[in-house]
This record gives sequence, C-alpha cells and structure tokens, in this order.
Amino acid sequence: MEVVDLPGLYGFGSDSVAEKIARDYLINEKPDVVVDIVDSSNLMRNLYLTLLLLEMGVNVIVVLNMFDEATKSMKIDVGMLSELLGVPVVPTVARRGEGIDELKDAILKEAGKSRRSFVGYGGDVETLITKIEQELDNLNLPKTIPPRWVALKLLEGDEEIKEIVGDVRLRDMPNIRGDVILAQRRYEAIRSILRLCVEKKGERWKISDRIDKFILHKYLGYPIFLIILWGAFVFSYRASAPISDLIDSFFSTLSEYSSSYLSGAVGSFVSGAVISGLGSVLVFIPPIFFVFFVIAVLEDTGYMARVAFLMDRAMGVVGLSGKSFIPLVLGFGCNVPAIMATRTIESERERILTILINPLMSCSARLPVYVLIAGVFFRDHAGTVIFSMYLLGILLAMVLSVVFGRSVLKGAPSPFIIELPPYRIPSIKTVLMATWMRGKHFLKKAGTVIFGVVILAWYLSSYPTGTIEGSYLAQIGQFLSPLMEPLGFDWRITSALLMGFLAKEAVVGTLGVLYGTELSTALSTSIDPVSAYAFMVFTLLYVPCVAAMAVVRQETASWKWTAFVILYELLLAYTVALFIVLIGRLIF
Repeated sequence: MEVVDLPGLYGFGSDSVAEKIARDYLINEKPDVVVDIVDSSNLMRNLYLTLLLLEMGVNVIVVLNMFDEATKSMKIDVGMLSELLGVPVVPTVARRGEGIDELKDAILKEAGKSRRSFVGYGGDVETLITKIEQELDNLNLPKTIPPRWVALKLLEGDEEIKEIVGDVRLRDMPNIRGDVILAQRRYEAIRSILRLCVEKKGERWKISDRIDKFILHKYLGYPIFLIILWGAFVFSYRASAPISDLIDSFFSTLSEYSSSYLSGAVGSFVSGAVISGLGSVLVFIPPIFFVFFVIAVLEDTGYMARVAFLMDRAMGVVGLSGKSFIPLVLGFGCNVPAIMATRTIESERERILTILINPLMSCSARLPVYVLIAGVFFRDHAGTVIFSMYLLGILLAMVLSVVFGRSVLKGAPSPFIIELPPYRIPSIKTVLMATWMRGKHFLKKAGTVIFGVVILAWYLSSYPTGTIEGSYLAQIGQFLSPLMEPLGFDWRITSALLMGFLAKEAVVGTLGVLYGTELSTALSTSIDPVSAYAFMVFTLLYVPCVAAMAVVRQETASWKWTAFVILYELLLAYTVALFIVLIGRLIF
C-alpha cells in the first residue's frame, strides 16, 4: 500500500502552489481512496473541501478528527452524516489512537470504489453546467478529468482550466460571478446537512474566548509572545545544561583514552574527527531537543496558531500577511522545509519575499553555536543571549521585508484567514512524538552530513604537513583572515564559518577539530566577549547552508534570487557584526 500525504488546504484553486499540486495529483493519479481529515468542531468550514473532492469524482472517506472536542459542544449523528454525504464517515481522536483501526478497515473496504457528486446547484446553475458540458464534448479531454468538474471550474473563472479548454465557446453565458454563486450553493448544502445531523449543546470554547482576550490583545499580545519565547529558551538552556555537561565529560574522558591507546593517522582521526569534531556537535543534542519539545507544547496547546493570527497585523505593516509567518516559524526548526512551506502562499510576491527573508530565522543547526558561545562567555545569562539571536533574526527579517517590499518586490499584502483551535492540555504522546520527529532529523544529519563535513575539516586541518598550522584549512583561513580581522576572528573561526556553508552544525564540529576537546577553554582565550557575540550574529546572518540554497533555487526557479540571497546575507552579516564590534569596543 502506498500512502501519499498531500498539503493541507481548503480548496483547489490554481493560484496556490500547494492547492495546484494536490489538485493535479488527484486528477491525474486517480488514487484508490482519498482520506479527508476534517476538524469535527468546525464542520461548516471543513465540509466545503469534502464537497469539492466529491465534485472531482474521487473516492472519499471523511475522518471526523478531534471528535472528543466536538462532542463537548454538539452531538453529531455520524450515520446520518455518512448517508447524506454518500461516503463513509469515521470519527477519530488521533492523539489517543481512537478510531484508527476503524479507519484502516474503511480504507481497505472502500479502496477502488467510484463516487458521484451529490451536490445540486439549482435549476439555473445546473442548466449552465449542462451547456458547458455539451461544449466540452467537442474536445478530447483526458478521461481522468470529469467534464462536470471542468464545467464548474470554468464557471468559477479558473484561469488554468480556461487555458486547457481554450477552444470552447461558452455561448449564451450570463454575466455572473460563478465562483460566488457556487460557493453560496455549497454552503447552503452544508447547512442543510448539518441541520439534519448536528445538534448544538451550548456555547463553544467559552474559556478559549476569555483567554484570547489577553493572548490576542492588540497591545498585550506581542509582549506576551516575547515573554513566552524568552522563557522557552531560558528553560531549554537551563534544563539541558546538566545533560550536555555529562556528554561533554564523556567525550573528554574518551579523548584521554584514545590518546593513550591510539597513535598515528588512526589516532589523529579518532581524536580529531570523531571525538573532538563530531563529539563537540553531539554535546548540543539536549538543548536542541528541549527547544523542539517546548515548540511542540506550544503547538499542541493551540497557542502557535494564535501567534500566526496575532502577527498578521504586524506582518501587514512590513508588506506580508499572517500566512507568511507560518513558514517563518517553521524556519526555527529547519530552513529547508520552511522555504518549501511557502507553496501555501497564493501571492507570488509574498511567496518570493518570504523565501528571501526565511534564512534569517535561526534554524536548529545554528543553535549549537549559540549554546557554545553563550555557555563560554555569557553563562549566567545564556538563555537571554540565545533568545536575543532569535529576536534579532525576526527584527531584521521584518526590516528587510519592508526594504525589499518597497524596492524589488512592490505590492500590497493579501488577506489572511486561519482557524483558531480551542486551547487544550498538551498530550504527552503527541508532544514527544513531534519532538522526536524533528530531533531525529538532527541526529540523522549528525551521522551523515555533519560527520562527512567534520572528516573533511579534519583532513584539511591535518594535511599536507601533518600540523594544523601548515594545513590546507589554515592556508585558506589565513588568506581570508585580513577580511575578518576587524571582527576579531582568527583564522580558526574564519575556517569554521567557511565549513558552515556546507552545514551550519559543522561550525562547532570544525572548531572542535581545530581547538581540540578543550574547546571552551581554547575559545575563551582566543576571542573576547564582544567578538564572541559578533560571531553568534555572523552565524545567524551569513549564507544559509547548501541545502537551503538549493531549495531557494528550486522554489524560486531563479538563479538571480539565489545569488541575491547569498550576496545580501554576506553583506548583512559582516555589516551587523562589525557594527556590534565597534559599538561594543566603545562601551566595554
């Protein structure tokens, strides 16, 4: 059995990349069954997509997820709903695994069956649909495309469908807003269905509404968000510090044993690449997992959806909408999927603009650098210093959004609509699963890409002379040192930043190779606190990793925008870091 996870969406327009991908797949691939996961507590909004799927002629199973939440405020007759829709309906509570077995049985039972749209749009609209279908008979449309669905899309004014059937002459077509009329008729059909199978119990989400008066307040909402974000990083650093210290102690002991029993090239490789290089990266696994844990908790409580809504107002000031904020938040995990998530943005201008500023979001790969430097130079305030990196990235992204939006990408922000779920107590299982799903990406990367880059750094730092000072990496670092000297960076730090272009985690790994297992002690004598903070800022702002740049090229389909991101980030990183050093030297 092959399972394809399509993007989450509300419709099948041709303006959104994600909606177009989903629509094309359903039309061209004709899957045996389509599982439509519906929020049970908001059937009016979610069943709209169900009707669209039925119009496409696909075989649908409706899943009423979060059924426990819905039954707190309403009674749903599942059997009646299934009968009225003409498709199987399965209630589930996914976070507790309830209804999953029933869903699996339904999928196996219904796979391969055919469905027909049941929606009637009234005599006037049905007459128009019939006329268009008659015109379509003269075309050799692919058999996978239902003529009725094409007729509906033409009535809605879908530009892509118009291009496909450009030879059709729609005679005697009245001057109407087909998209508006069809939407009205669909919602009328949904209301009729819900009147027969849903009974309200009382006012919904009363507690959520009360909390939202503060959380979404136009003045209080922003400081509350910043306090929560600050608390998240302080907690993550302090809670993970003891575990990181244990891992660091383990690798230090391992280094002593390897020095005693191994010598020559093998000893150098084990001590330099494996223990000092990769070990220095693995030390920062605990804080990364704790950050992912906190983010998962905030998501499961329903708070992150509210942050997106809250930020819509602020994003509008800088030329974006709340829809852009979601990919930006994803950038805190990894910029690669975050950039790909911009496909959900209908406006091409906003999509490109979001891609351009997304690399300024501090991905988890940069966190080891922050934790290392903050722990060495700002230990008593490490959480606050790390928080400042995330805040600086957000602020600079907003500023550059204004600059780019008024110069290279002029235009106005699009409207933003989002469903706000009720607040709920986080599920331990869901939170831990989300934490692991994100964290295992870092572990996998540590065992593959990062280890490969660390081996490369070890080789470049060991050959051709066998000493670090005469190595290839030293030669490259010393060549670039005059440029980085105003920032207070020596050739080792310069070389680490260079290796960071391949993978940001490799910055710490390379430093581990060059400085050895006593990395913290060596760093404290190599640079001062001002240059250390500038180093963190430079790591935040300079060129994203190779994978992120490849995705920028893929999503923009332009080498111009890719080169633009590389150049502006290099210039921004150097300028801001130099400014910090100059101001810091005057103050301290």
